[in-house]
Amino acid sequence: MLKSCLVQHFLLKDLLNFNPIIDKLQEKIAVPGEVVIWQGSIGDLFYIIEKGSCEVVKDGKRVAVMSEGKSFGEMALLNSAVRQATIRALRTCRFWCLHRKAFREIIAIQEKQKVEERLQFLKGIELFQKFND
Repeated sequence: MLKSCLVQHFLLKDLLNFNPIIDKLQEKIAVPGEVVIWQGSIGDLFYIIEKGSCEVVKDGKRVAVMSEGKSFGEMALLNSAVRQATIRALRTCRFWCLHRKAFREIIAIQEKQKVEERLQFLKGIELFQKFND
């Protein structure tokens, strides 16, 4: 379920390998009525809902309900953006959370691997063999 959610996510779908992300996910439980994130706060976690459902409240009005397989908080992976909505558990929820620091470390490693693979490919072409890295 986690990999399926990650593969479909616009921010994460181009990753080479999802296993490092899945390995860094941390479990979090929320009971009905518990606020997971507050609108206007600064966050550093991305959430995937494994079980349960949540309401999305923006400016005091419910704008959506999310359930299993949905995710939220992806902007926190990129920067210290202000949360755009409050997320509150409607039923007991099990989330899997990814911290911004872990995400950035994984992205840096995967980018380095891409560069190394491209260099190895270019080194295999006779025209480029006389050039250094």
